Amino acid sequence: MKQNMSTQLQMNNLTNLISVLVQKKKIIFFTIGIFIIIGIGTFFKMKTPPSYSAQCSTLVLFNNINNDKGVVIQNNFGLDKKENILPLRLYPQIAQSIPFLVQLIDSNSITDSTLLRSEELENIIPIKNNFKISVDEANQTVFIEANMPTPIEAARLALKIQQTLCNYLINWYSKQQELAIVLLQNNINEVLEKIIQKQQELQKLNFTKAKKQHSVSTPDLIRLETEYQTLITLNTTLTKQLQQKKLTQQNLSTYITTIDPVIIPNSPTNSPRSIIFYIAVFGLLGILVSLYIVIIHPIINSWSNKND
Repeated sequence: MKQNMSTQLQMNNLTNLISVLVQKKKIIFFTIGIFIIIGIGTFFKMKTPPSYSAQCSTLVLFNNINNDKGVVIQNNFGLDKKENILPLRLYPQIAQSIPFLVQLIDSNSITDSTLLRSEELENIIPIKNNFKISVDEANQTVFIEANMPTPIEAARLALKIQQTLCNYLINWYSKQQELAIVLLQNNINEVLEKIIQKQQELQKLNFTKAKKQHSVSTPDLIRLETEYQTLITLNTTLTKQLQQKKLTQQNLSTYITTIDPVIIPNSPTNSPRSIIFYIAVFGLLGILVSLYIVIIHPIINSWSNKND
């Protein structure tokens, strides 16, 4: 009997609830409609265009320039083969620098990268956020990733960054080689002057020997001949190094090799939420708010009045 009364009471409560919902349907639909409109507005405000990512990687072997074999001359005439090396860890910073970005966008209006107008900066700075460069120092590899609204733009930007970086590095190392060549040539000229000086000393010593018709001090002769031969060897070594430097400068592009070429991406990297998602979320919020207004809030007020 009690069970039947409980079931009947539940049925009455459900009927009353449905009745209330029917009576307040305008409020419910109005509230849900308001939230759906807010959701649609939020969709258009938060909508982001798709972004496509293009990658490539390059093997950079400029550090191997110093690994060529040869005699290292470290005296008053020669050169130390240790040269300036641009560490791979600096490449990301180089790619974000203003001079590099100027080259990247090919701004012909910019003649001095240290003097930029505000409108020129507006073209340069935003592109910094569209790409990133990472390096693997152990394998001497540079990784490039470019993000743009369309696949073609992403691929073009990645390729442009790769080409610009390669040209930047080749130009940098070319200047280093030019300095090394000038220094080597100066040392060669200095050695040649010393060779001529030793030749003159030997000729003078031999002339004195022939004129006085007696033997010249053997230690002096041995010393001069030894110094002369040392200078000849030094000149030969420096000349070989000079030729190697010139050959290296002519073939700097061979120190850069593309591992993974740029490929046009097929699908975007980001997946922006659809308008259906915003309608569903805000519609659910509208339902919850309307239920609170129609059912929960009156119950709370009723309890509050009873307590008072």
